[in-house]
Amino acid sequence: MIQQLTNYFKASYPAIAIQTTEETRAIGDVIEAAKLAKREVLTWSATEGLIMVGGKSIDDTEDLLAMCSQMNEQRRSKSVFILKDPHTWPFDRDPKLARAFREFIAGGPEKGSSVVILAPEFKPHPTVEKLCTILDYDLPSPGDLKRISDGVIESTKKKLPPATDDVIRALGGMNTTEAENALTLSLIETGVFDTKVIYREKVQAVKRTGLLELAEADPAGMSAIGG
Repeated sequence: MIQQLTNYFKASYPAIAIQTTEETRAIGDVIEAAKLAKREVLTWSATEGLIMVGGKSIDDTEDLLAMCSQMNEQRRSKSVFILKDPHTWPFDRDPKLARAFREFIAGGPEKGSSVVILAPEFKPHPTVEKLCTILDYDLPSPGDLKRISDGVIESTKKKLPPATDDVIRALGGMNTTEAENALTLSLIETGVFDTKVIYREKVQAVKRTGLLELAEADPAGMSAIGG
């Protein structure tokens, strides 16, 4: 993902929408990719406005229209703008907002800048649909899960054995937050990383989606399957 984003930034793609619930992890990857592409990074949300990563906030930018209008005037070069949930704003009811947002995105490549949109789900407004590349954010890899488990151990400030391959396999399919929660709960309940606790929490995570159901394996194993 980092390499893909780096290439998009170097190519000055107008907008990349990342569909994910792992906002913190995604922001970290975007910042890393922006560094590799030699771009400055600014983040925006309706509560904080526009903030330069490692720098100061920009006044009067909490309103999306005001932020887009101000950036359309300034035309910052070689920048990556991370927008959190801009799709929740009323583009259909506010033609000025829709126009300013389109100009904000469309004007980026001219200055070597890109917009990254973060949202659990994203359907672009028709005015910017052709300008957006939509990416689904992958779940953590085994290597990522190993780093997460190491981080959980480090946070306890105790000497604990590292996560085994069985533990990493048990975490597979969880997002970063779910994995951290399951590992921490396992330490609280058992003092170690216990696969039984992790699988139990995975079942709860699956139930929350409402899309799948996990069935307990038959203790008799493959011999219980007939036909």
